[in-house]
Amino acid sequence: MKNRLIILCAILGALFALNSIADAQTNAPNALRVVVSDAQNQAIAGAKCVLSQAGKTIAEVQTDAGGAATFKGISSGVYALKIEKEGFGKYEKEALKIGADASVELAVTLEVGAVSAQVSVE
Repeated sequence: MKNRLIILCAILGALFALNSIADAQTNAPNALRVVVSDAQNQAIAGAKCVLSQAGKTIAEVQTDAGGAATFKGISSGVYALKIEKEGFGKYEKEALKIGADASVELAVTLEVGAVSAQVSVE
């Protein structure tokens, strides 16, 4: 009888642990990873990436040496993403949908910005 009770407790404990693991995976936070490069597919480090929702900034991160930036722990919903780096054109994406229990990866190519020159005539 004592052995049956021990086995029953072990089974219940294992089921509880498996259920907790499944819940943790189901409630895992969403993430958005962006990889920013130029037209020659070279990583752009130090680009400012701003994630907003309904006009309110949710998070701001900079790309690393590999051109990657990650927004972690964001809720599912619709966002706007803006990426800027001096010397390059601005990237803007509206209506970026992040679903429940989703991790999204987005590759972004920034074009070289317009070069301006000022000429003085004396």
